[in-house]
Amino acid sequence: MRFPEESFTQTARFPLPLAFLWIFYSICMFVWDLIGDNKIDIHIGRCWIILSLSSILLAGSGILILKNGKPGNPVLAAAVLSVSNLAFANFCLKFICSDQSSFHILVSHVSTSLLLFLFGFFVFKNILKW
Repeated sequence: MRFPEESFTQTARFPLPLAFLWIFYSICMFVWDLIGDNKIDIHIGRCWIILSLSSILLAGSGILILKNGKPGNPVLAAAVLSVSNLAFANFCLKFICSDQSSFHILVSHVSTSLLLFLFGFFVFKNILKW
C-alpha cells in the first residue's frame, strides 16, 4: 500500500527534466552560434533583475500554499517549487525581453535561473521541513 504523496512524486518530478532540457538547449544554441560564426551580441541587460524579482514574488505565494499543505517530501517540493517559479518568471520575461540572442539567453536567463534554482532549492528545503 502506498501513501498518496508517494504516487504523486513520479508526476511531480516531470518539471525537473524539462528544466535541464531547456538549459541544455540554450547551451547548444550558444555553441551553435559560436561554431557557425554567427555574430554574437554581448548584451546582458536588466532581465536578470526582472527574473529575480518576479521569481521572489512567485516563490512567496508558492511557499504559503505548500506550508499549509505540509508536503510529504520537502526536498522534492522545494525542487518543483523552484523550477515552477523560474518557469513562470521566464515565461513572463518572454513578453518583456526583446533580445533573443543565444548569448543573452544563456547569460541573462539561464545562468540567473540556475543560480536562483540552487538558492531557492536550499532555502525552500529548510522552510518546508516538518
